[in-house]
Amino acid sequence: MGGQKFIGVLEDKLWVALNHHTIIALDIKTGQLVHRIDRIADFKCQWLASYIPLPAATVIDEKNNKLIGFMGEFYWEINPINGTIVLIDLTDELLPQKIRNDREDFVLTNSHIYFATNSDIKVGALNRNTKEVDWFYAFEDSEIGYQ
Repeated sequence: MGGQKFIGVLEDKLWVALNHHTIIALDIKTGQLVHRIDRIADFKCQWLASYIPLPAATVIDEKNNKLIGFMGEFYWEINPINGTIVLIDLTDELLPQKIRNDREDFVLTNSHIYFATNSDIKVGALNRNTKEVDWFYAFEDSEIGYQ
């Protein structure tokens, strides 16, 4: 199967991030495949195919009953009931600030996603409502090259 990460259980389904830009949901009572999410029909981007950028960068938001993902300049939400996915390109918001999410692990709160950029060594707070960066902190290089 090539599972990369167990995302968790939501709506009586076990959500699993696979390789090849795919997330599946299995019924927790029967083990039957309920959803296979790979292609995103209405997503258009010049340099990214219509796939989930990194399925393992997906977490469960129990309070709002959805799955949330964030990687690079892309944010996505999955409806656990019908398996529909919405992928949002945040390049216009993030690129001018030289910030993006470079890690599959991020912190999800009710209002924000806290994430890190590796290349410029920044930590940022993406507002979940506005899809804008409320703030970021840039780490300085020390004299011996550590951040």
